[in-house]
Amino acid sequence: MRVPFVCRLDGPARVSILAVSSFIISFSPPATAATLTVCATGCAYSDFQQALNDSQPGDTILLRAGETFTGNFVLPAKSGSNTTPILIRSDAPDSALPAAGIRLVPPGYAGSNVALNRLARLKGRGGAYRTTPVLKTAKAAHNYRLQFLDIDGVAQDGWGTIVEWGNNSDAQTTLDVVPYGIVLDRVYVHGHAMKGQKRCIALNGASLDVLNSFVTACAAVEIDAQAIAGFNGPGPFKISNNYLEGSTENILFGGADPKIPNLVPSDIQITRNFFTKPVSWRNPVLVPPSAPAVTAIAGGGSLSAARHYFNVVAVMKTEGDEAVSARSAEASVLVGTSGSKVTLTWSAVPGADFYRVYRGTTAGGENRYMQSAPGTASIVYTATGETAGTPPTQGKRWNVKNLLELKNARRVLVDGNVFEHSWAASQKGYAILLTPRNQGGNAPWSVVRDVTLSNNVIRQVAGGIDILGTDYEYPSQRTTSILIRNNLVYDVSSTWGSEHFLLMTGAPLGVTVDHNTIHQEKLIVLADGDPIPSFVLTNNIAPHNQYGIFGSGAGFGNNALAAYFPNATIRCASADLDHFLAGPAEEEFVSVIFRALRAAERLAPVLDRIETWDSDQTLMPGVDVRLAPGHTPGSSVVVLSDGSEQAMLLGDIVHCPLELMDDDFNLLADHDQELANKVREAYARELERGDIPAAAAHFPGLQFGRLLPSEGTRRWSFGS
Repeated sequence: MRVPFVCRLDGPARVSILAVSSFIISFSPPATAATLTVCATGCAYSDFQQALNDSQPGDTILLRAGETFTGNFVLPAKSGSNTTPILIRSDAPDSALPAAGIRLVPPGYAGSNVALNRLARLKGRGGAYRTTPVLKTAKAAHNYRLQFLDIDGVAQDGWGTIVEWGNNSDAQTTLDVVPYGIVLDRVYVHGHAMKGQKRCIALNGASLDVLNSFVTACAAVEIDAQAIAGFNGPGPFKISNNYLEGSTENILFGGADPKIPNLVPSDIQITRNFFTKPVSWRNPVLVPPSAPAVTAIAGGGSLSAARHYFNVVAVMKTEGDEAVSARSAEASVLVGTSGSKVTLTWSAVPGADFYRVYRGTTAGGENRYMQSAPGTASIVYTATGETAGTPPTQGKRWNVKNLLELKNARRVLVDGNVFEHSWAASQKGYAILLTPRNQGGNAPWSVVRDVTLSNNVIRQVAGGIDILGTDYEYPSQRTTSILIRNNLVYDVSSTWGSEHFLLMTGAPLGVTVDHNTIHQEKLIVLADGDPIPSFVLTNNIAPHNQYGIFGSGAGFGNNALAAYFPNATIRCASADLDHFLAGPAEEEFVSVIFRALRAAERLAPVLDRIETWDSDQTLMPGVDVRLAPGHTPGSSVVVLSDGSEQAMLLGDIVHCPLELMDDDFNLLADHDQELANKVREAYARELERGDIPAAAAHFPGLQFGRLLPSEGTRRWSFGS
């Protein structure tokens, strides 16, 4: 069994860091352990469910590689004291399959390492069974390990869950009936290629693992869809080294009130996974039909003698909803005789189940429709039995919200993952949401606490992390002890939306943001609601941009600190602090032109909380600050290093690459012109070797580039 524990309190925020220790109480398989073979012909079993029913702890069920096993299968509970797992796997040789610890990658994806005919395929019966999982557990089912399976949701037509361990129904209201000890390892779980899937894997049990697997096409257009979700299981859970696609949330814990009273999913490890949403999901699910053509036929219908105008819209049914395309180009025809009909044809749209053909008697005035027969790209339009309605101008898109959301979870480690592609759609596009939700009003114990986000890459997203203190619709517990450390966050940009690195609302407790490298277009921190006195923001690298830290209703700078972060400590170079407090002549100019308070007045409310430094410093291994005076007395450069490789953040010592290309070019006045020129020249000489990328606060788009020698001069190359 897996035994979780929480260790170490770190810093003033009292952040609990989750560590999970595992040990296995193993039993030697009994002498009667059997291998049960399953295939269409020539094996001990042709019925996979019968093999499941007959198997005993320690047995191995071998499913014939390349064959499809159709049904809605149930892992039964086994009695007795033997806890040796039942192994269910393809019978392909290990040499043809990914090794232990290696993620299975199916054909069609970069790094593919297995052929589908080496996996055993499980598929649901569809039709009336499309809401029934392909694989699920009986009450208290336990100790199974599933490997090398292709678990295909094609017959589900987007409905329900493909793999369901436990449930959140009235059948599971006590801990004694939850499933436990089940491992999915190196499996391929995927929804319908066009219709998607409401949920690919549901974890509502204890000691449930998803390892080294590939989970795709978990998407819906109206309802929420996830690759992995858990609502009504106590944990622990281990989700490691998987590829995960989910339209709404790739992973979600909470979001539905658990049927087991006071249950909080706990002791969750989410490590080394690749979270993504295909960029194609930004487009409508269906493309518009093309090349509509219409021909009038005298008689046989109800059309009047007039010119009639038509649009065609593709429709796909999925999970009880509809994905519709935008309308096609308009086609028209002159009908010469009343009581006529027309025929329309168009190019078929991949994924469409049928089409709606809209009609009007003026250009752009289509306001009624008829539907084509399923699977056809043509219609005889008689105008008999039309339905009122206008064609959509935009196609329906997948329901996209975020990459990871915790609504009810505690003791969670999120480490070493890649999070990419979250854009403004059904939500603002933050990558990670920590938002306690008493979703239906029946679970006031819901909480998000003791969460560590470490060593992750977050990229190509509208916003970084969104933290909510408490649910604002129903009572919940307060978010507590969140550690965000040693993450790389970049391309938080308008390409994906218009948000910030960190949004905090409703006064979460004990949030620490430490040793992160961040590149965002807008704010570092946006605070809203009540003050956040226990917030710690230390040793991070991020562009200040226009406002840096902003408080709703308070503004930026000292006003934001006073309103939301009353215990803030501010650090800066002592030379800069002395310089601006002394009130230099150029500050008089700023005060007159911009009606700004002098620095001394602006800093007065926080002066007692300013700490200074006056020499080069190492902030952390690989991150050093060098004093580079001249532009201001305390101007500084940050040097990032990894072994022999370096990059530089030049701050304000240059405002334009020309200042590095030409020693005589000065764009703006400096406090000490001669010293500033010497500093710029020194850095230009260091950079002109071309092996150190650099960026500066005022460079376009905050892009990195390189200074390169060019025929006795220097040239700047962005992005090289």
